[in-house]
Amino acid sequence: MSFAKRLKATRKAAGLSQETISGLCEISRRAWSKYESGQWMPKLDKLVKIADHLAVSTDFLLGRTEEHKNINV
Repeated sequence: MSFAKRLKATRKAAGLSQETISGLCEISRRAWSKYESGQWMPKLDKLVKIADHLAVSTDFLLGRTEEHKNINV
């Protein structure tokens, strides 16, 4: 699954609108829409904020793992 599809599915599973989550992450609604459509990729600092607010790992959003949560060592 692509980053865009994973991002959208995770946001919807969290019950958040694009407007709400983009505000929480300090990202414009337009940029969020571009992320979910696959037109843009967030920079690293934004990716970390997104993962934190959606309570998933960056690796999950990027499709590197199916494990949703960060594993604290």
